[in-house]
Amino acid sequence: QPPDVATAVSRTESGSDKRHDRPHGPGHCWVSRLRVPGVPEVKHPTKCSAVDVHTSAIAANEPPSVRWRALWQTTLLQQVAGPGSTARPWVPATSGQVPFVSEDWETGSSQVSTFVDMGHFTAVPSPDSDVSVLPAVEVEGPFGNFTNGTDAVQCALEAVCFVDPGLKQDACDMSGWRSFGAHNLDRPRLLSGVMPTHLPARKLFDVTVIWGVRPPKSTPWVGRQEETWRFDPNFEPSDPWAQRALRGMCTEMPESLAWLDEPCWLEEFHRWLDGRGKRFPSRNWDKDITEWFQEDITPGENLWFVDGRVRATKISFNANIAKDAGASTLLEYMRKWDAFIDERNRANACSANKAWHTAHPFVRAEAETAVVNSLLYTIVISMVCGFMGMLVFTCDPTLSLTVLFLVLGVIIGLAFFMVVVMGWTIGPIEVISLVIFVGYAVTYSLHVAHVYSETPGKCPDDQSVETTVEVVG
Repeated sequence: QPPDVATAVSRTESGSDKRHDRPHGPGHCWVSRLRVPGVPEVKHPTKCSAVDVHTSAIAANEPPSVRWRALWQTTLLQQVAGPGSTARPWVPATSGQVPFVSEDWETGSSQVSTFVDMGHFTAVPSPDSDVSVLPAVEVEGPFGNFTNGTDAVQCALEAVCFVDPGLKQDACDMSGWRSFGAHNLDRPRLLSGVMPTHLPARKLFDVTVIWGVRPPKSTPWVGRQEETWRFDPNFEPSDPWAQRALRGMCTEMPESLAWLDEPCWLEEFHRWLDGRGKRFPSRNWDKDITEWFQEDITPGENLWFVDGRVRATKISFNANIAKDAGASTLLEYMRKWDAFIDERNRANACSANKAWHTAHPFVRAEAETAVVNSLLYTIVISMVCGFMGMLVFTCDPTLSLTVLFLVLGVIIGLAFFMVVVMGWTIGPIEVISLVIFVGYAVTYSLHVAHVYSETPGKCPDDQSVETTVEVVG
């Protein structure tokens, strides 16, 4: 690889003079400044009689295609040598391919690509072109400003293109190089947009993911709750891996699960760092986050400071279902969130692997499901207690079973009326109504059966019924 390329790609930790040029997607290319080989600094304006253009590519398993190379040569020729210039044949590289390992500082993920030496070609400027002029003093312009003429020498420059589709952005800070735009010439460019929602605003609800706060492990049956919540002692947002985990929750959220109608605070903090020439994750977290807190209102809604340090934080997402959906639908959606959060916690570092989520509709759905599920237990317990009580007082299994079936008939009839005739969905109100009527059905049936069993004398059955009605009223 050319010396200038080696110098540039080795500066993965250095600052960039043009922070606003990054990040760039796959296919982005960088071009060095014109230089005279063997001459460290040009002392006076120098016109290039020819420009040797050496191209390297950070590719996936295979180097860019011949078509890509031809289109890249045509594009670069006009910018380097100007209109009317010509190109000598492309000279293939003699060196082979070598692995290129890059680590994304923002996420901490590693990507293994292939560093490919594409070879070089020579661009010959037209006699009237002043594009390929090396100025004595560097001024603004794509490759420097141009002055008329002077000595003609052989010049050179290098180009590097990041064409591996697995790279979300350029792997290196190409300090001193010029951004040459995206040249994904082998495939069409994919566009992405904000996920639309068909739900009206009044039916939306937030799912909030929380770090740094631990909820109580249990709730006592009786008595005062000893612990309501506490700070997570393992949460360390100053750890770069913790910052990556927080931002990853925003950037890697499945669109089928939730969406953001505005950037989360990690993205705002990322842009704030970029604007000051700093990298994300921040190496000086406490100082940077405090400065940002003083300049922006966003952190105040999402960060919990204690003694000048962030102890807890949250990110809120818009759910993909309506808040008035059925309890079963909400619980199924909640289980998807459970699985996603568990997966993220397992993948994250211990400094940010205790995230948990909450939403008011989830609480309502769990309570509603608990109430509905308790209906069956309530009915069974009431009927068993009524049967046992009747059996103890009357010592008559037949009479006790008769009362049991009468109560069961009342409950079935009431449920049929509510669900079939009225078309109601079984919810908390319906469950409470059924429980109340179970109590009334058992109470009066027990009274009538008990009086019937206590009717004095050995009279015919019809006389016992009449006596019972007179007593009960």
